[in-house]
Amino acid sequence: MGCLTYKHSFNSGDLLTMMPGMQKIYRETGQKAIILQRLNLPADYGHNIPHPVKNENGVQVCMNKQMFDMMKPLIEAQEYVERFDVWEGESVDFDFDLTRMNAQMPLPGGSIHHWASLIFPQLECDLSKQWIECGLGYGSKKIIINRTGRYQNPYINYFFLKEHQDHIEFAGTEKEHEMFCNEWGLNIRYLKVDNFLALAKHISNSRFMVGGQSLAWHISDGMKQRRILEVCSAYPNTFPTGANGYSFISQVSLEFQFNKLLKETE
Repeated sequence: MGCLTYKHSFNSGDLLTMMPGMQKIYRETGQKAIILQRLNLPADYGHNIPHPVKNENGVQVCMNKQMFDMMKPLIEAQEYVERFDVWEGESVDFDFDLTRMNAQMPLPGGSIHHWASLIFPQLECDLSKQWIECGLGYGSKKIIINRTGRYQNPYINYFFLKEHQDHIEFAGTEKEHEMFCNEWGLNIRYLKVDNFLALAKHISNSRFMVGGQSLAWHISDGMKQRRILEVCSAYPNTFPTGANGYSFISQVSLEFQFNKLLKETE
């Protein structure tokens, strides 16, 4: 049956939103995905907030070698993926660069999960189905929080987590962890992982996750773990897909959903 090749040049979270279409094609045809990632494409996010992914010269890029290496175990753990390699100029069956090059694309609006199928209709699929597996189910009593310096909602705060902080772990960079704790006066344990398959296992084994529009959110969304999304008011292009997903733009909504899942997972 052979494999189909997919070229991707953008961020790690973006790649995860392209993968349900690959899974659908595999289930229909038996053709696994060979995903070829372009490294060190310069990144312009339309804002001045620094992104931690940079090349060796300190320039912001979509994905560098370190991020690629952390992604590889997670990507290759999926049944429908044959391998995840660095793109070296090969021709491919699906070039996801076209999702950013077509003037008709509604960027940065619209749901990011549909960007690929707007260009490649054969990737249209049922997003309510799980497309990320990591081999673990529920079991932990920890709540995972992830918040980057980007794509935030400026109308909410996390001071209310103080009474729950013994049951929370923070996933992200060490700097993001430090900023989060300092901003909200919290003392939350830092969750350090060697790769993103390990992060997926922690998320899968958690009570639930609260996160922004980031890689960690897309892992949780792909696994259909219990999850709450902080929707970015300036760039609202990510929303929950399928079961167990909730979102908020207000403090009332955040605390309502948090307390709801807290009670459900007691």
